[in-house]
Amino acid sequence: MKPLAFVSVLLLARCVFAADSINVGEEFVVMPIGPGGNVQATPSVAFGSKTYLVAWREGWLGKGGDARIYAARVSGDGKVLDPNGIAVTAAKVASQERPRVAFGGGVFLVVLAGFPQRP
Repeated sequence: MKPLAFVSVLLLARCVFAADSINVGEEFVVMPIGPGGNVQATPSVAFGSKTYLVAWREGWLGKGGDARIYAARVSGDGKVLDPNGIAVTAAKVASQERPRVAFGGGVFLVVLAGFPQRP
């Protein structure tokens, strides 16, 4: 059986916030424990209109795994604007992985890979 792959897209309207900035290399928590428990991996970040968008994989990809991609906006001063995260796609037929985030034309774009769930 050939693996089924798909791409999901999330567009967020322009976000403008009056904010300072965070220091490069400074660590902070975006979502301490999300729907995937303590399994969070493959983060990707983009910056635009004074706001960051962080996307990551939640959940396990191994046998019996069920991974989903979540995102959250973060202001320039490091305030998490979406503390519960944003589910990037509602698809339940595949494990999702490797999110990539970009910004252009006033919107954020999130793409990801999806593969059939492993038995």
